[in-house]
Amino acid sequence: MNKKYLLLDRNLFIVLAAFIISTTSCVQALVVGSDSAFSREGTAIFPQADSNNTLKGFARFEQGFSLEDNATTCTYDNFLPVSGAVKLNRGHLYLLQDLVFTNSFGLSNPGFIHGNDHAVVLGKQQEEVLIPTLSSSFLLNVIDTKSMDSKVHSVDWNKDDQYVSAGANATGSGPEFKIYYFDGSMLTPTQSKEMGKTVWNTRWHPSKNFVAIGAQSGSGDELFVYELKIHNGTLVEKDSRSFGAQSVYDTEWHPSGAYLVAGSSAGTDELRLYSVNQTTGALTDLSTTDLSPSRSVNSGGLAWSPGGSHLAVGTTEDVSADELLVYTFNGTSLTLSADVNIDESVESLDWSPTGSYIAVGLDGSSTRVRVYEYDPVGQTLTLVESVSESRLIEEVHWDPTGNYLLVGIDSGISSEVSLYYFDKDAKTLSEINELASLSDIEAIRWSRSGDYAAWGKDNDDVVVAGLGKGVYYFEDTVLMLNSDARVRCDMYFSGTCCVMGNGKQLAVNNGATMFVRPGAYVTFQDIILDEFGRDKLACMSDDGDIRFKNARLVLSDNYSFSKGAFSIHDGVEITGTQVFAYSAARTSTVYSLATLLFDRDTTFSYDPRRARADLIYFEDASSMLVLNGCTLHSTHTGLCLQDGMVIFDDKVTVSSESRTFSEDMVLKSSLDIRVLGGALLDVFGRVRYE
Repeated sequence: MNKKYLLLDRNLFIVLAAFIISTTSCVQALVVGSDSAFSREGTAIFPQADSNNTLKGFARFEQGFSLEDNATTCTYDNFLPVSGAVKLNRGHLYLLQDLVFTNSFGLSNPGFIHGNDHAVVLGKQQEEVLIPTLSSSFLLNVIDTKSMDSKVHSVDWNKDDQYVSAGANATGSGPEFKIYYFDGSMLTPTQSKEMGKTVWNTRWHPSKNFVAIGAQSGSGDELFVYELKIHNGTLVEKDSRSFGAQSVYDTEWHPSGAYLVAGSSAGTDELRLYSVNQTTGALTDLSTTDLSPSRSVNSGGLAWSPGGSHLAVGTTEDVSADELLVYTFNGTSLTLSADVNIDESVESLDWSPTGSYIAVGLDGSSTRVRVYEYDPVGQTLTLVESVSESRLIEEVHWDPTGNYLLVGIDSGISSEVSLYYFDKDAKTLSEINELASLSDIEAIRWSRSGDYAAWGKDNDDVVVAGLGKGVYYFEDTVLMLNSDARVRCDMYFSGTCCVMGNGKQLAVNNGATMFVRPGAYVTFQDIILDEFGRDKLACMSDDGDIRFKNARLVLSDNYSFSKGAFSIHDGVEITGTQVFAYSAARTSTVYSLATLLFDRDTTFSYDPRRARADLIYFEDASSMLVLNGCTLHSTHTGLCLQDGMVIFDDKVTVSSESRTFSEDMVLKSSLDIRVLGGALLDVFGRVRYE
């Protein structure tokens, strides 16, 4: 355990080094770069506590940059292209210059970009550019932070996610144990205990409001069980045990709640098992297990298997002993079943709640996040996955589904909170998000529902975050493509924005949408919108506007334009074998010298929410609608086309659902109608020329 304290000064230096730029470029703290001298920069992490974060002048960011969290703001006033990953973490980036990426760019997680009419220019790549680059758009969004006044060693959630407990160093001015009430939006301190010693561990009972505490050795006991009485808001001690000169570094409730295991520092009987009275919370000594040769059970080093038939134990490094152990539990005692010599301290481990996988965090080696699979029949542990990480892993914890793994890491040049997705078929971990903390993450835990996470930091903070869908927000911004691109999360456009395609393809994944916010005006120019359909582009209200200029929409599914209005400039083609339905209530315009083409096998269905037949407007006689081997369809609202030009080519089906004169499809005499040679019109229903 002392190893962590030896790393403190070094980690503090690393964090400071990330912000202290070369002497020729450091203007002031957290302002990276210079207006008069060139510099080459590594990764910069901008904290939420500072209001003047700036990327300035002639600094070349070769490893990207990060905003700490959703409360972070940063100004981009830089002239040089950026390489590496840009991690907004739901923070706000304000552009005073164009943000230009090199070919190795990466928008790795979403946030807010306030363009001030500047551009985000994506680099050229051979393969499709992914936005965001991470394989999932899930983000951990910080909800609230509270200070414990000293380093936080452990956090945990109660059974219904309403309370978060935290244990801290004894060096601070406040109590070492605190309980916070969480209402979904903020933490409120409720009960606390002045323990007079460092609290290494706190764990809530799986179904009751009992909480176990493991503490530093010294006067009095080292293991405690308290009950939080909700009806009167008191915290009552139920039982305790002395471990003599040994500190209790970890505790873990059996999934049934009927047992409690405690792991201690090196000495004798480092594992002690108790049965628990489910009514009173009283402990009964059950059995002890001596780790021979003697070694400590680390904080976060105990985890029961689903059902509680096995216990995984992680210990400090010992050259003559194994650090990862699995015991079989028979209801009274523990029997060693499998072990692995890792030659590194197992700082933390957790057993997947839905399987046989044990996640392990180490303090050494080049792959410090690992997953082992336990076979209860063969009684073996097999390494199935390892992830490169050079910093000390403080704690790992699975979510309730066993699909996501949270990892808390010592601070350094990259983020301290990592979120991984575990593919149970391929047995692989993929990082899907990360969050900068600028301080060691000493403890990290999912809530019981999996909707929230809490972590404790070296800088005294207790943090609660929510797991939410990552979203990009662009305001007054030009998004410029130089390669084909794919959007994998929702995007919101506000103000006046433009997606400049430069002839490239932009696809939007199923389940993701590009939203035009109320009052916003968005242009899609020189672009191919591939795999288009469903709700992949939508105005949020009727005062949203979309301009298509020299664009092609390739329908892979039916699409309904239901709100707002669109305008057509230059040439716009709609291709595919699906339906483009116009169901909005506003007028959309084909401008002068512009062409709207529906290509073979497409269907243009006019079905507005408003009982108006004239919501497709041609600005003048040069405004053209070209129907090439497609279907033109109108519903009971009818359709009236006038003043522009309609060209029929190939076989065109014209279909009307009209039941009365007022619902007819009408082609006005002011409309220039041209039927090209070889064209064929199939007319169904009531269609009039007048």
